[in-house]
Amino acid sequence: MAQVPAMAWLLSRFPAHNHAFMLREIERMEKLGFSILPIAISDPDRPPEQLTAGENAAFRRTWYLNRESISSIATAQIRVLARNPGGWLRGLRTALTFSGWEWPRIPANLKYFFGAVMIGDRLERQGIHWVHSHYTSTVAYLLGVTFAGRIAYSLTVHGSGEFEDVRGFRLAEKIQLARFVIAISSFGRSQMMKITPPQEWHKLRVIRLGIDPALYRPATPDPSPPFTVVTAGMLVSVKGYPLLLEAIAALRRQGRSVRLRLAGDGVDRPQLEEQARRLGLLPDAVEFLGWVAGDRLPEIYGSADALVLSSFAEGIPVVLMEAMAMGVPCVAPAIGGIGELIENRVSGLLVPAGDADAIATAIGMLIDSPPLRAAIAAAGREVIATRYSLDANTTALAHALKEISSATDS
Repeated sequence: MAQVPAMAWLLSRFPAHNHAFMLREIERMEKLGFSILPIAISDPDRPPEQLTAGENAAFRRTWYLNRESISSIATAQIRVLARNPGGWLRGLRTALTFSGWEWPRIPANLKYFFGAVMIGDRLERQGIHWVHSHYTSTVAYLLGVTFAGRIAYSLTVHGSGEFEDVRGFRLAEKIQLARFVIAISSFGRSQMMKITPPQEWHKLRVIRLGIDPALYRPATPDPSPPFTVVTAGMLVSVKGYPLLLEAIAALRRQGRSVRLRLAGDGVDRPQLEEQARRLGLLPDAVEFLGWVAGDRLPEIYGSADALVLSSFAEGIPVVLMEAMAMGVPCVAPAIGGIGELIENRVSGLLVPAGDADAIATAIGMLIDSPPLRAAIAAAGREVIATRYSLDANTTALAHALKEISSATDS
């Protein structure tokens, strides 16, 4: 394989609770010989004293755009204007076009553009000519427009937001300019194929996310009641947590001893706590844990008889992979790429999205059948070990980057 030059990894907020896999990916890529400059748009989602040791190390070496002064941003614009005036003007015009020339949207797009110019200026001075971005970053796109022929970018597209608002995310334009684009599921690739011409499909590749199974060793379930359900994620509307609370309440009304531990925080927490009170679930049947650091999540999974998701939209949730690796039976909606991770009644239970009764029924099946739980636990762990290994999937990403680099240079 060809030697890949130094690269930048462009991230939104880093480190972050819900982006822990990005840190592990960067660490693995560097072990494979890549030299990576992490660039984040915003600070971590916690103060430094609350970061893990690995997160703190990443924090210290990451370049944060939001920490740059106005004078340094202005200086970068002047330098780029001097050596690449056509690109600078092209990028500015694109940023204004993206805003629809509507004043309320112009400031944000100008901020993205100035940030893109600053990144490009630093990368050119450091001899870095390739940026990889998680999610459909407008900053990465404006960087590609402004520094066309000088700095290229590639994307990992997760979904599901980009697929629900293709026009708003300018997904087709970002795919067209990208050197290549990774989908984390076949479903995700199909959604991008739907909006791109067939001649662009060669750059769309499926490379799944992964975890290190060694970090998630199977726990020994506690057979005594209550039956403990855990879930993890941001407390926002797309996660559908009101449905999960309804399902727990329905099971309790049936006389079942069940409780829910909810790891995460977000804007919907007050409403969810009020719903739990109204349903009579507090304090005994529901525990709101707040944010849980990534290195503590195995402890949470280890307390579980099942992990349940109730989302309305997902890519392939990493929390499912982590729980399955620990041998925790999972219940999840049959949406997005989840059906590629879980085979119904084999490696987990799939339910229709938006159906609280179906969630309650699935949890009831697991309560009633210890053999089913054991079979699903074993099959789920096998799926993670064989298809969602961090080492294997990061190696696939490294191969793809080297292959594309070699083809471009030849």
